[in-house]
Amino acid sequence: MENRLRQANNHTLYFLVLIVIITLGGTMLDLKASESEHLYYGIDIDLNGIGVDIRLNDIPVYYDKKSGQLTVEMSVSSSIIDDLNLLTIHGFLPKGVDTFNKGSYVNVVLFWQDLAVDQVKKHSIATLEILIEGDNAVISATNFDTKESSNQSLSLTDNVLINASTDVNIKSPFPRWQWQDGKVIENSQANFDSLLNVYSDIHDALENKDLNALKVFYKERARETAISYNLPDVEAGYSKLSLGEDMVDSTLRLYKLHVEGIALEILANGQLARIRDHLHAQPIVFTQSNPFAAHLHKFMFYKNANDEWVMIR
Repeated sequence: MENRLRQANNHTLYFLVLIVIITLGGTMLDLKASESEHLYYGIDIDLNGIGVDIRLNDIPVYYDKKSGQLTVEMSVSSSIIDDLNLLTIHGFLPKGVDTFNKGSYVNVVLFWQDLAVDQVKKHSIATLEILIEGDNAVISATNFDTKESSNQSLSLTDNVLINASTDVNIKSPFPRWQWQDGKVIENSQANFDSLLNVYSDIHDALENKDLNALKVFYKERARETAISYNLPDVEAGYSKLSLGEDMVDSTLRLYKLHVEGIALEILANGQLARIRDHLHAQPIVFTQSNPFAAHLHKFMFYKNANDEWVMIR
């Protein structure tokens, strides 16, 4: 997913045990009232002192294991469905922090834009916020269609995981995504092994600098990327995904297939899957030196009717 990073400081990792939840519902928000083909959906995130795993429809939007301050916009057009859309924040203590600092917060705004009319104006759909006030976490949610809002104060204990969620019905301008009709994916050794084989094949294509082979793996992802960004065709989708750029960059080196500590993760309520380690790193990594940096390749797959893994996000 594309992001527009404005400000960031360094943070640290997390571990959690206790869960608290708040949910706020809503009614149908009809954005098809605009005949424009340039609708864009995004999430604005304002974060300070809380580790987060932010998702839309159980599809990862932004993960931050750190504890500094950051403001970022994430595109979520490809995660919008024509139904109830669930926005969630999993908030947690960053590693090395015993308690939340008073005033720590995360604020998330789901919005849409009609880029054909205005490149700047954002129309808020829903907001979700966690604010730390001493020994309490205040969770707030607002649905801008119904004007419904909710606030709840929760007592914090050590090693708390705060789950906050709000939902809103959206009449999506996009077609039904392929993964919505895929097979329900079980968390099994067989699925782990078969999906890891796909990662290995993609790694081989990158190692051999085989762009045509990569295009086969990326085809459906590029097609749906073109739809979600209102691009003209699948080739524009490939360009949006910067397909093959890392493998021809002389400053980058393809690392061997990363298999240490990896596991299968099921997403989108059983409709998508990926393989990652506890740091959210997936098996395919490019590295650069001077200064050192890692370029992580991130994928999500669904299973089609033929029991094949298809890269879709």
